[in-house]
Amino acid sequence: MRDSSLEDFLGGDDSEADGDSDADGDPDAEADDPVDGVSPAVSTYDWTPTGATCTSCDAVVERRWRDGSDDGDGELVCFDCKTW
Repeated sequence: MRDSSLEDFLGGDDSEADGDSDADGDPDAEADDPVDGVSPAVSTYDWTPTGATCTSCDAVVERRWRDGSDDGDGELVCFDCKTW
């Protein structure tokens, strides 16, 4: 059995090997544009070893959870302030 190289897994022809993905020659041009109808990911939990402030009671805690609306726009709050 021989070791495979990464080139063994590449498909297509070599004419696109330069990596340009759009007409302007900027491969990262589309990466900055948000996709229609897709919201960016939002954390549900935060752990800060040095402590961070609860936005509800101002306590400094290591662990905070996102509270509030279901769409993830809530603030990061401590265990006691989180509505479970």
